[in-house]
Amino acid sequence: MAPYTAPTPGLADTMPKNESSAGSAGSETLAPRADHQHPRITWSGVATTNGSGVATFDFSAKPFTTQPVAVLAYVEVGGTPQPVILRVSAWTQDGQSRYIGCAVTAQRAQTIPQNLATLLLGAVFNLFAGNAVGIQVNLVLIPQSGVS
Repeated sequence: MAPYTAPTPGLADTMPKNESSAGSAGSETLAPRADHQHPRITWSGVATTNGSGVATFDFSAKPFTTQPVAVLAYVEVGGTPQPVILRVSAWTQDGQSRYIGCAVTAQRAQTIPQNLATLLLGAVFNLFAGNAVGIQVNLVLIPQSGVS
């Protein structure tokens, strides 16, 4: 009896599917090519806040059909090492209701002059004291899980 030889699958000529929040085993009998590349589902960018403490982002080349999850971080560029609060203050949508941009507002905490009351209460920062001007805001956008 001859040894069993598994059939060699053909090579796929189509682009790989996007990631999915629910995996599947698949049913294709084709093998991926070594240089295949999955489409990116996230978007990332860096912007510097203006004189009003606002950084604007344009991701119209990678629109989202539903409001994406925003992950925010900042890099202090020569400023004072005081906490900065970041929040998405506005979303921009196109004529098809896709999310294509946003504005991120950055507010810097200021040290409160310490006296006996603040020492007893443990409060040393006014968290919404002023605009954080000239910081680099890092933004990563991720599609919501389970939403197409």
